[in-house]
Amino acid sequence: MKRRQITAIIAALALAVTSTALLTGCVGKSYYYKVNDDGSLERVGEIKKSTEEAASTTSTETSSTDPTEESKSEEPADDSSEEPADESSEEPADESSEEASSDSGETDDNTLAVLTVEMPTDWDAQDVVFKISDSNAKSSSPEVKSEGDGVFSCTVSKFADDGEAFVDAKFNVVFKKGESGTTKTTEDTVISGSKTYTAVQEGKKYILTEK
Repeated sequence: MKRRQITAIIAALALAVTSTALLTGCVGKSYYYKVNDDGSLERVGEIKKSTEEAASTTSTETSSTDPTEESKSEEPADDSSEEPADESSEEPADESSEEASSDSGETDDNTLAVLTVEMPTDWDAQDVVFKISDSNAKSSSPEVKSEGDGVFSCTVSKFADDGEAFVDAKFNVVFKKGESGTTKTTEDTVISGSKTYTAVQEGKKYILTEK
């Protein structure tokens, strides 16, 4: 009889432990059970958690929230996209190119062409004149610039001395020798843009050949 009761008690205790574990895992609560004389189980009451266990459970649940998520959501927006545009793109244009064009070109919207003529060294002319004319008998004599080594140039305006525009403009060059007064005048050449010419003699004529 005693052996049977002891066996029933052990079985009841094992069942109570198992029930306690299942109930704890499912609902987070534990209960006391007692074994009746007939071997049945009777629930007596709930096992209350201690203050420390409750606090640890609460802290565990709280810590399950990743604090980095909140910090990420509170991070300020990246201001790098609002940085001012690179001011290097607004640097002023190179003034050296403007100076070069003003020094060498001497041209503007009123310029028809820049003419350059190379004189043979044996001509030895001290004075050179460019004469511009057109089919309407308009004319001008632009300023001549010596480039050295028998090379002369001038900037031809679109307008004649009287202010009217040239029509089918052409030019010739007069080379004058200072001491003897000898002159060599080239044949007329149609102006078709800025070009460089070489003065040559063909028989009794002086002509300009394009380089």
